[in-house]
Amino acid sequence: MQGARAPKRLTEVVKVIDIARANNVSIMLTQFQAFKSGVLQVRHALLTGTGLGLDRLSLLLQIAPSEEESKKLKAYVEGPDRSLADLSSPERFLYVIGQVPRLRAKTAALIFREQFDSLVKDISSAMHVIRSAVQQIRKGPRLQRVIQGVLTVGNAVNVGTAYGNAQGIKLDSLLKLADVKVVTPASTMPAKSPDSSTAAGVAVAASVAQAAEQQARVIGVRTLLEFVAWLVCSSEQAGAMTVQKGKPVSQVGVSSRQGATFLTEELCDVGVAVRRLQVG
Repeated sequence: MQGARAPKRLTEVVKVIDIARANNVSIMLTQFQAFKSGVLQVRHALLTGTGLGLDRLSLLLQIAPSEEESKKLKAYVEGPDRSLADLSSPERFLYVIGQVPRLRAKTAALIFREQFDSLVKDISSAMHVIRSAVQQIRKGPRLQRVIQGVLTVGNAVNVGTAYGNAQGIKLDSLLKLADVKVVTPASTMPAKSPDSSTAAGVAVAASVAQAAEQQARVIGVRTLLEFVAWLVCSSEQAGAMTVQKGKPVSQVGVSSRQGATFLTEELCDVGVAVRRLQVG
């Protein structure tokens, strides 16, 4: 099987520009072979804004001559006993194209025109996602419960301080929840077991058992953010169920998967909108 034919390299004598630059331009010019009249037809297409297409316009923007190259080419052609025919093919192309006023700006404008419809489509799609994300944030009941949970926990942590009894939260304070560590007691059991033979002892034993159960359900919570997630997920579960297999819902744990998907299920478009904004 024969390999693909390599692009034909420049064999003419280059007069003005660097040989490597001339070779690159010569290779790219193979994309303009459909223009039978050569560079003059390409210049006409640029001036009228027709017949080039996005790919060729992108190539033209890449190979457009610099201001220094245009000056050198013009000085050479206008020299004594010299003409455009004395230049190599890539140099002639650069010289003629360089005569187009505001070449780079014009080419960029034509590229924008070619991309306009797809850009409008992409922006319209992005705006739809952002509008949907805003509605999810404004009306999502789970997010409201999370904000309420953050406010409740924050007031409990700051009780007795100037920050206690707050009526709202700042958005940047949400970022700090993951930095606040939560320490749970090693054990809620008393050093001496209560006497279960008396009524008081039975009540104490029940209280200890309830406290131990509560602690067991929050084991694994390491930060204030995780505690808020646990608190709100538990509340959500308690609101959706009353009894599971004959046990009160307070005895049914909240899985890590439930906590991880608690908000993402409701705010699915928010993540999409954030990624779109980051890319943009």
